[in-house]
Amino acid sequence: SSMSGGRLLPAFGLLWTPNAQTRFDVFFPHPKLAQHLTTMGNYDLWWYLAGEYGGGAWTVQRELLSDRIDINDIRVMLGVEFGQGALLAQGRRTGFVELGWVTAREVVYVETPDQTHSLGDSWMVRAGFKY
Repeated sequence: SSMSGGRLLPAFGLLWTPNAQTRFDVFFPHPKLAQHLTTMGNYDLWWYLAGEYGGGAWTVQRELLSDRIDINDIRVMLGVEFGQGALLAQGRRTGFVELGWVTAREVVYVETPDQTHSLGDSWMVRAGFKY
């Protein structure tokens, strides 16, 4: 039997804040450019353009064998996030809403690589709120 471990990606990059209203989080695999929009009470509202190399790995039971699949994709998102200014500066937001384009989607079968296939591009909507 073959043994396959999880997918490892290097994480590297830099954080550049040319001024208090602009942040470049140039980290692979999750780069992000953010710009301050406005302040409402105790909360700052920022817009951002971000990318992700996404996906995941799962073990699946197929007809005759157990197999592991890796799902890979590339995502580009446009969004807004809000939170208290000091927390946002640390990357800790209270909430966000984003719309994204997902491309280069593929399903890779580890045990039966001849059945690996690509999927079509897709849209994604994602939101999160901390309470």
